Amino acid sequence: MPPKNTLLTCPVRGQLTASALAVDGLTETEESRRIDLLEFLIEQRKYPVENFDVETIVLKNIGNSGRNSLRADLLVYNIPAKDLHGKSIEEKLKHVSLIGEVKRDSSEKKKGVNL
Repeated sequence: MPPKNTLLTCPVRGQLTASALAVDGLTETEESRRIDLLEFLIEQRKYPVENFDVETIVLKNIGNSGRNSLRADLLVYNIPAKDLHGKSIEEKLKHVSLIGEVKRDSSEKKKGVNL
């Protein structure tokens, strides 16, 4: 396990200011788990790094009189993400191959799993 003050490097976004370990110093942060997933998808599953978008809105105008939005931890498109900059959410979603949401260990994680 890395030292608590170790900063993370994301294969998509580069150097981050986030620490590898949570405040308790014993468990990994959600950001660390997200990087593990990105590395797996890039290295093992061979998704092109240029097709990734991280922390992206996938739904707008929901709940609370339409003032909220729903973000996904990562999206993988079937084309480079830069080709979708400035496009509507609906247009972006037409090109999504994979949507990922990462949660670190939690007693409530079953609430986020759809089997």
